[in-house]
Amino acid sequence: IVAQWVRRRRDGQLRHTVAVRLRGMNEGARADALYNDALAKMGTDAPVETTMNAAELRLITGRSDDAIRMLTELVRVPPNSDEAWATLALAQFVAAQGSGPLFEAAMASYAKARALAQDVDPMGKLAGNLAANQRFEDLIALYQRAITDSPRHIPTLYNAAGAYFSAQQPQGALEVMQRALAVPGAACDPKLLDYAGRALFLMGKDQESVVYLKQVCEREPTPERLDNLAEVYSRLGNSAGAAAARATAVASRAAMPQDPQVPADSR
Repeated sequence: IVAQWVRRRRDGQLRHTVAVRLRGMNEGARADALYNDALAKMGTDAPVETTMNAAELRLITGRSDDAIRMLTELVRVPPNSDEAWATLALAQFVAAQGSGPLFEAAMASYAKARALAQDVDPMGKLAGNLAANQRFEDLIALYQRAITDSPRHIPTLYNAAGAYFSAQQPQGALEVMQRALAVPGAACDPKLLDYAGRALFLMGKDQESVVYLKQVCEREPTPERLDNLAEVYSRLGNSAGAAAARATAVASRAAMPQDPQVPADSR
């Protein structure tokens, strides 16, 4: 009913606002129609956000070529927006499937977004969108290129391992973690040791995994890490070690601050 009422009005911005709400309600087809109406009504005065949202919806619904066309036209018009370039890079990544000229175009768009963003690296938005849409192979390709550009950048290596885990490729996660641990000053980083131990655990290499997980729990124990250590000990037949790790995990959870309890209304 609201969508029909909006169509009878000539307010492009109103169409955009309702389209955003419809998209949030998983009414993609109706939102798409309103975005088209909004762009037609506003013409060259259409805000960057409207075109970006319309393009993102096309990308989500499998129309990456259409999204790329819209965004390519958008970034040609000054002032250039880092978000527009980042969204174009995302669309190109999805269409490229990890290689080829379109992948190179995606990297060029990402570089442009990064240059315009100045203090904020758009890698986070690109990676977040790819992960949210379960484009893990594309996410891995993105991080592989980033690693090529900055082979010793620990956050990139760590995030790349996370992408490999999401894609159920522990061997890849292990390889980038070994690379990260070889960076001077990083050999004792608990996060890196934890990921390396988890990768080895998933690969069934328990004897190697326990070495990493023990170091993690000695340096920075958490209940989850202690649980992982207990599981490896169990698989190795070390029941005493497993019991000790579980007991420490239980004690650690008990010592964690609890959310304050709101007293019940006694009226």
